[in-house]
Amino acid sequence: RWNTLSHGERKRFQIGIALWKDPDILILDEPANHLDLPTKQKILNAVLTYNGIGIVVSHDRDFLDKLCSACVFMKANSFSYRVGNFSRGLEQEKIEDKNLEREYLNSREEYYRLKANTSMLREKENSRTNLLSKKNLSKNDHDKKGKIDLARLTGKDKNGMRKLKVLERRVENKKQEVENKYVKRNVSSGFQFHGEILLQDKLIQLSESNILLGQNRYLEIPDLFVLPKDKIRIVGENGTGKSSLLKKIFQDLTIGSDKVIYLPQEIDFLEWQSIDRQMKNLSKVELGELFSIVHRLGSDVEKLLYSNSPSPGEKRKLLIGLGLLKSPSLLLLDEPTNHLDMPSIECIEKAISEFSGCVIIISHDQRFVNNLTNIEWRITKQKEKSFLIECK
Repeated sequence: RWNTLSHGERKRFQIGIALWKDPDILILDEPANHLDLPTKQKILNAVLTYNGIGIVVSHDRDFLDKLCSACVFMKANSFSYRVGNFSRGLEQEKIEDKNLEREYLNSREEYYRLKANTSMLREKENSRTNLLSKKNLSKNDHDKKGKIDLARLTGKDKNGMRKLKVLERRVENKKQEVENKYVKRNVSSGFQFHGEILLQDKLIQLSESNILLGQNRYLEIPDLFVLPKDKIRIVGENGTGKSSLLKKIFQDLTIGSDKVIYLPQEIDFLEWQSIDRQMKNLSKVELGELFSIVHRLGSDVEKLLYSNSPSPGEKRKLLIGLGLLKSPSLLLLDEPTNHLDMPSIECIEKAISEFSGCVIIISHDQRFVNNLTNIEWRITKQKEKSFLIECK
């Protein structure tokens, strides 16, 4: 019976049992993953009734904002605790990062100024040392030799060197301070979907038809068309045929596959074999570009190179990277934020927002799709075993 339940049903059951036991501490690891909006809201409402200590790991920003009163932000080798929900903590983090960067830039400017002053003083002392040398003097120039001896006797020749050593120590200390204050740029901060807009009236044309979903259920598709610049979100409860619709769109495309990035909800064994074959056929330059993209999405490339079985998140990043090596005109993305951490999600969101071509997205991350799309295809229940697409 358990194996026949959907992800959402299993999570509702598990959380319901946990709340029924009334524990002192409730720990939830990615409770919003794979859930449609109604199920996610039911779980959220249930957890909000809990009065004990709650600890949740999640990359769903809306879920965290509605649920949490404090957040722990974790990075490599460090973490920070901030009171307030996710958005408030993120804003505070950005303020702190700006302050750290300002301190770093000020320290670096002071370091360069001290370094320049040290170079000037060193040149001056080198010139003074040459002047106090008897090497090039005539053996009969007793007057000049006497002045040099007097300068050495009084120690005036050593004052400048002492100042130089003090300044050199200050430069070294300032250099160490600059290194300690260095603000490391987020590796997930710079990549784009470099695409092109196809010069045709309609990018996709779907005729009225049905898609069989199993168990005698089907999805009714009306006449639909998609323009080259459309930004579309497909929404609906789990099991209503969203992924089946996106897969049909991909299979029925008349444009070349090199113009499309198709990201399925889960990458199965056969899909991974296809990705692996594509990677092996890349040139060294293309492979370098691919790993550069994956690195900017927050993965350890060196670790990935020696891994026979990358994580689900890394597989998705590799598939996205392979698509970016082309110049796509269409992005078909089924739950693109699944298995990704927060920096990677924000990086992909920014890249898609700057993409000029067509985008069709399935996602239960409401903030993600609302930020990126302006057209909605909503799948609703029409009859007991049929579903219908409504365009808004």
